[in-house]
Amino acid sequence: MRHLELTGNKVVADLALTPDGQTLAIAHRTGGIGLYDAVSGKLRRKIPGYCSHLVMRSDGRWLLGLRPGAVVVDLSPVSDLHERIPHSTMILSGEFPDAESVAVVTYDTCHRLKLPDRKGCYARLNRRNEEYWFDEAQIRSPLAMHHIQLIGIGPNGYLFGVEYDYSLAKAQAAIYNLALDEVFALAEIPNQPVGPRVIYRRSNDWFVICTPGELRFFNWSDLSKLTQRQRVPQKRSLFTKVRETLMGPSRSTQLIERYESLPILPVRQVIPCRGVPSTEPLPMAFHPDGQSFLCRGERSTVEWRELNTGSVRASWQFGRAWPRALAFAADGMSALAATNKGTIVFWDLE
Repeated sequence: MRHLELTGNKVVADLALTPDGQTLAIAHRTGGIGLYDAVSGKLRRKIPGYCSHLVMRSDGRWLLGLRPGAVVVDLSPVSDLHERIPHSTMILSGEFPDAESVAVVTYDTCHRLKLPDRKGCYARLNRRNEEYWFDEAQIRSPLAMHHIQLIGIGPNGYLFGVEYDYSLAKAQAAIYNLALDEVFALAEIPNQPVGPRVIYRRSNDWFVICTPGELRFFNWSDLSKLTQRQRVPQKRSLFTKVRETLMGPSRSTQLIERYESLPILPVRQVIPCRGVPSTEPLPMAFHPDGQSFLCRGERSTVEWRELNTGSVRASWQFGRAWPRALAFAADGMSALAATNKGTIVFWDLE
């Protein structure tokens, strides 16, 4: 194991390592994003702002910092450019669908935005227009409502989100299809508040919902196996029938009628929080091969688990503060963990 002490001793929210293993990107709880030398720990660049989640493109050229706003950073050695995505609401999730664009999800909208050209010519863009980043083919969800909160992006135009009733007491975790402009499946998630403290991560067909209490794993390929559920007639009291005749169906009744016949996307596995409950989403990271993941175990333990079975391949005990963030190196041969005080631990998996 190798320990790297970062300068500044700031709380780490998330981390990512470039494929060449030379640059370590750290999202600090306060103090923006820092780009560090992965060997010496020296700060190379600092991007101001507040981001608690990082997404790095597979080639290591671009870094996306999320929540509450979003910033795209050019990681090229010859560039020091970064640009904020202008939007008034929290950006919950994002990814790079191709070499020329980035997609981001807010509470009720999915946008596809152009990246700058390879020369990094931000200055050539029209800065007078607040939406100068937005493509002409901007995607706006036709499902946008006050009570729908989108959370993440899936393949083939799928979106994952939550719809609340008026009292915010119950929620339906739903799968949206932008191509068909409809909700066509539900996800098996307990009725619990899903807000800014929830993180969505995806690796190919797998996706995970990270909350302070648990990790819930799903697979988008299960959508092709779902069949329509049999609709069950709802029993209503005489008072309810009279009320609906006079005032129309309630919000709860509308949700029941809307969702009772939709198929349910099953959860593949659940990893609960063990030990003292956290106020932040549980840290996890997908392995580059898409077959396993890292997650936090009891105390300061980090576990390497199989995606399909959930079985533990290996575990490591650091004897330090609980890991706040986890990541794999691009080659999949080593891993990283960040403690609360800014210490980064590198170790080989084999």
